[in-house]
Amino acid sequence: MRDNKLLGDDVDLGKLAKEMKNYTGAEIEAVVKSANSFALNRHHNLLDFTKTFKIENPGKVEMQDFIRALEEVKPEFGVDDVKMEVYQKAPMIDWGARGRKIFSDTAKIVEEVKKNQVQLASVVLYGESGTGKTTLAVKIASKSGCPFVKFVTSEDLIGMSEIYKVNYINKCFEDAYKSKQSVVILDDLERLVEYIEIG
Repeated sequence: MRDNKLLGDDVDLGKLAKEMKNYTGAEIEAVVKSANSFALNRHHNLLDFTKTFKIENPGKVEMQDFIRALEEVKPEFGVDDVKMEVYQKAPMIDWGARGRKIFSDTAKIVEEVKKNQVQLASVVLYGESGTGKTTLAVKIASKSGCPFVKFVTSEDLIGMSEIYKVNYINKCFEDAYKSKQSVVILDDLERLVEYIEIG
């Protein structure tokens, strides 16, 4: 695009590269093709089938086209944005010193892992249903800036066999190890392992 003078002056390739930290080569190619399509649609009325389509002045692909393409083409490997979005919409309510301490302690553990002071850490958040454990975990994971965040819920595994569940969770951790830094959230652990309290 640059060689053919089709790349807009406002396109910041460094910024785009930071946005595409988990994209494979094929996914980057899909983003470029998608941005090209958005630019074509912006410069030409492609939905008017009464006219013969002929491109004489193709127009430039601008940053807005790449931004729209990034919204359309998501990496297969990376952050579970769609699943976590539900928990990120509402603001966190300050529920006292204990809540602030849990949040800061957990965030501190994630930071220590990111700085390689600790190689691996596990945190268990427990409490009554509806107290915000999942929201807290999602907020910490999204603030971590880790390139790989996997959010595993019991709903992902409904109706699946024991072998499938084990393989699914195992693959999540194998994928996490492929990334330099990662966070895996196992939501509602009791339902994931089908634990039933007796007595």
